[in-house]
Amino acid sequence: MLETEATTLTPRLPDAPLVSAQEAKRLWEEYLKLESAVLGDDDYLWFVEFVEFADGKKRIRRCSFGSRAEAEADAQRRTSARVRKRKVKSACRKLARFFGYDIPEVGLGQVEVREETGFRVAIERGEFYCFIEWLDDALRTVKASATVFIRSPGTGRTWVGRGGAHRSEGFNEDFAIGQTALTGR
Repeated sequence: MLETEATTLTPRLPDAPLVSAQEAKRLWEEYLKLESAVLGDDDYLWFVEFVEFADGKKRIRRCSFGSRAEAEADAQRRTSARVRKRKVKSACRKLARFFGYDIPEVGLGQVEVREETGFRVAIERGEFYCFIEWLDDALRTVKASATVFIRSPGTGRTWVGRGGAHRSEGFNEDFAIGQTALTGR
C-alpha cells in the first residue's frame, strides 16, 4: 500500500464582482425599465405551459401562440396552466441596438444540406453564426439549433450564444422553432 502525503487545498476565491450589490440591483432595474419601454407584445412568442398525464406519466406540455390574447384565452381553458413568453428576433435586435451590439444577419451564409438517418439537415454558416435545422420527410422543421458570436464595441467583450428548440415544445409553426433557436429563449 502506497502512503501519500495529505495536502491542504486552498479553495480558489471567485473573481471580485465589477460592481457592488446595490449597483448591480440598480443596473438590473434599469435594464428591466428599458426592456418594458421598448418591447411590445409582438416582440414575444407566447406559450401556455400545462401538465398532462399520458401513459401514467406526468409531462409538462407547451403550446405556442402568436399573441398574448390567444395564449391567455387558451390558459383559461386549462387547469393549472400558465402563460410564458420568449423574446423573438425583433426583441433581440431592439435590445442590441441600445447596447451597441451588432447582431449578425442570418440568411447570408453558405448553406449545406446533408442526409442523416430520418432527417434532411440544413446547415447555414455565416461569419458570426451557425444555424442548423433538422427537417422530416415532409420538409417540416423538427428541431433547430443556433450558435451566434457577438462582440461589444464599447468594451470589446465577446459572447457566444447557443440556443435550440424542438417541435415537442408545442410550436404550431415551423418558423417559430428556428426563431426560438436563434434568440436562445
